[in-house]
Amino acid sequence: MGSTARGLKVNNPGNLRSSLDVFEGQKLISSDGSFKEFDSLDYGYRAMAIIIYNYVTKYGSDTIRKIITRYAPPTDGNNTESYIATVANMVNASPDRVITEADFTYPAASPFMRNVVGSMTKIETGSDPNAPELASGYQMFINDRLV
Repeated sequence: MGSTARGLKVNNPGNLRSSLDVFEGQKLISSDGSFKEFDSLDYGYRAMAIIIYNYVTKYGSDTIRKIITRYAPPTDGNNTESYIATVANMVNASPDRVITEADFTYPAASPFMRNVVGSMTKIETGSDPNAPELASGYQMFINDRLV
């Protein structure tokens, strides 16, 4: 049995780097100085959804290609094109499919963006996303937006 992926050890399925942005459920001092640490995977998934939502609604990164190019840029040593192609394939969508704010809400819309978050987790950690925590974290994100 292999070792647990770095992001999963700190409940950070998106491997979100430490920054001045603080999310609900984030530990202020991470046991991994380079990456954020969360109280649970649910909060890690919630933070990923918030970041991706902001990419789309605040910064115009409104396709899988644009989101991942910003999230995992080639300048950081990432194989960004492979990442884009893999996520697009996993969610059965064109990498250039336009994403709107409506894509983040369900049941009115399909769980498309929840699936994008899960697919990115697979790439970031090498593990399938933990379905109950992904669903819970994404629902926390949805609930925050409804307030």
